[in-house]
Amino acid sequence: MRDLSKVGVSGLWLMLLLILAAGMVVCTACDGFDSGDDDQDQEEDDDDMPEDPDAPRVFRLHWEGPEVEYDEVFEGWTSYIAFEVCDPDNNLNGGAVYIYETETGDPTSDEPIPWNEYDLPEDVTNCEEDMDEGIERARIYFAMVFSWGDDPPGWDRDYCIDLEVTDGDGKLSNRLENACVYVP
Repeated sequence: MRDLSKVGVSGLWLMLLLILAAGMVVCTACDGFDSGDDDQDQEEDDDDMPEDPDAPRVFRLHWEGPEVEYDEVFEGWTSYIAFEVCDPDNNLNGGAVYIYETETGDPTSDEPIPWNEYDLPEDVTNCEEDMDEGIERARIYFAMVFSWGDDPPGWDRDYCIDLEVTDGDGKLSNRLENACVYVP
């Protein structure tokens, strides 16, 4: 097993991209998140929509589970990032996903994650904000491996991210902030 304790967060994201292509499903029953706050930072409504009505929008950024856990598939300590996306112009291809460390504001990788690597649905135009009416949006998942092997990473702290996306025209979405997971 490789010892990743000295690998920086950029290296972790690079490995993430090489290890797993994100899975995607359409979300029809998104429980547990109110429509005014699209992340887990306990602020009531801090996630402003982009000024451009044709810009993509992201919603409900969170980690699947409160803590990084050992994953037998990856044979390492892993957690999954999830968020929803829509684009009124329906042209995400050519754009990208940008993920930042909340604490520093630094990108988590040297390059953004291009949408062209995903099998996006044909129509991602539904940008309604009220999930109580059964609104369907594309849900995106990423896996992040924090360390390989049986031993936990040894961080003993929360790791928090912010996220925004662009579409094929370079239009920037809203930015979701402070989605955290505990890394043992």
